[in-house]
Amino acid sequence: MLILISPIFVFQIGWYFLGKKDGLLLAFCYGIIAVTYACYKFYIDNWRDDED
Repeated sequence: MLILISPIFVFQIGWYFLGKKDGLLLAFCYGIIAVTYACYKFYIDNWRDDED
């Protein structure tokens, strides 16, 4: 869950250091990477299966 919430924090840090426009762009780029990683963990790596 932290992976999917993290773009919010990246946006806040990017807004502070880079400005509103570039901070938003940074958050979108980071969000694409975070969602891709989460999908990989869910479907390819069997992250949601039980550990039986």
